[in-house]
Amino acid sequence: MLNRCTKTPTPRTWPRWMARLPLWGSCVLVGVLALAVAPDPVNTLPAPSADAPNPLVSSTGTATIFVPPSSVQFAMRYESKGTTFEEAMTATEKFRDKVRAAFDEKQLKPTDLTFSGASVVDINQKSVALTVHSVFPMAPYARQDTGPMEFAKFCDTMTTLAQTLSLPIEGPLLKPEDESTTADSAVNTAAENAYAPAAAAATALHCAIASVDSIEIQSIEWNTKTGTPESPPTLREISCQAKVKVTYLLNPQP
Repeated sequence: MLNRCTKTPTPRTWPRWMARLPLWGSCVLVGVLALAVAPDPVNTLPAPSADAPNPLVSSTGTATIFVPPSSVQFAMRYESKGTTFEEAMTATEKFRDKVRAAFDEKQLKPTDLTFSGASVVDINQKSVALTVHSVFPMAPYARQDTGPMEFAKFCDTMTTLAQTLSLPIEGPLLKPEDESTTADSAVNTAAENAYAPAAAAATALHCAIASVDSIEIQSIEWNTKTGTPESPPTLREISCQAKVKVTYLLNPQP
């Protein structure tokens, strides 16, 4: 009997690179997924918004401007009473003529003599009031040697005038030649004085001042009234003090 020899079929072999294809494809897929989910090491934090506001710093500045007085003012208040308001109002009309005559008698020549409008003081008292304002130049009292004494005599005359009219008097109120220009100068200088402390604060914050955001005028004060305890006016000068708050925009520095 012939023995049949059976050959075991030899397994089909593939090229080596084709045998690795499934493994390689899996690695590519895993790598793509990893890139999709892995965080970017550079942009882990959100980028700052371009619309973020600049930081701010505020500083207060003060300045005092001294100017010579140009005029002096006085005020006298008159009040009349009657059995009716019509009678009281008629008395105020006659009072104006009396005041003008008193100034002429004392040889006082104000540059401005005005009467306020009459006002009803109390509906139950039948009384009417007005105020007399007189303005005089300060030029006659500008000399250092004779000015103070001449001004003292002038104030005595005004006091006597008020007593003659039986009126209370207020003053002297010293005024500059150009009040608004002097106040503007004080505000501008105060704003300039606010810069230095603001710049120091900006440096401490590692910033630089970029521009002015706002200026707030907090006060403008004149020492024009006599009897001011801190800084009384003199015949030679009066002062205007301004206080402002300046807010600056800052630029952060690296």
